[in-house]
Amino acid sequence: MRPVKPERSAYCFTIDDNIRFLEESSTSGLASIFQHPYMELFWRMHQKYGAKFQFNMYYSYEPGGFSLAEVPDRWKEELEGNAQWLRFSFHARHNDPPFPYAHSTAQELLKDYTDVMAQLRRIAGKAATDATTTLHYVCATRQACAALKSKGMRGLIGMFLPKQGCAALRYYLTEEQSAWLHRYPLCLDEETGLIFARNDVVLNSLPLEEIEPALRRVQKEFYHVMIHEQYFYSDYCSWQPDFCQKIEAPLKLFREMGLQSCFLEEVI
Repeated sequence: MRPVKPERSAYCFTIDDNIRFLEESSTSGLASIFQHPYMELFWRMHQKYGAKFQFNMYYSYEPGGFSLAEVPDRWKEELEGNAQWLRFSFHARHNDPPFPYAHSTAQELLKDYTDVMAQLRRIAGKAATDATTTLHYVCATRQACAALKSKGMRGLIGMFLPKQGCAALRYYLTEEQSAWLHRYPLCLDEETGLIFARNDVVLNSLPLEEIEPALRRVQKEFYHVMIHEQYFYSDYCSWQPDFCQKIEAPLKLFREMGLQSCFLEEVI
């Protein structure tokens, strides 16, 4: 494990657990994907702050539910045209079970990855897909992660917590290796060739008023923040009515700090 210096001072913003906005857009027959209020929010934040966003996608929320295979390709030209600020990547096949790849073989993970990425390229075009991601529950075997690298995945984002087992949210890295991610913003595992980035704040896990102080306590040249799609919706059991404000809070701060918005792929 060795540190990797970011090419520039910047921040990366990703959103996990995505599928519902595509289901609603598909069943509503929207002419533009940005007519959906969830997508309109991110378009507005891009217009205001120049922010770039990466959506990490499920194949379907649950087995037998609406899937990416049912999404029409009528927004492909529109999404390709916005690929400079909006991209999509693999997250998992389904929401459950927790830690879906903790013990998966390389073949099992690659099947899910291939299925999701094939649909995303059909829906959004290759230019709008990215070669970095956060795997669902941030846990997978070294063999499985190395297989992702062989298919073009370059970087993985995690939390790298000082805990034991899966709860550490550190993929296959050891506690000693994870400690590097608390000293440097980006680190390369020379054995697999994967670059790891540490998440600084999961926005839906903090009250709105704590987001800015939490980020100000982090002093480094590359920041990563993320949130989960489901907290946007008022019928979700843990709906956060200040979801929009939580998206904007770090963007205001990063602009004040003079940081550029980027995709992780652009700084590694």
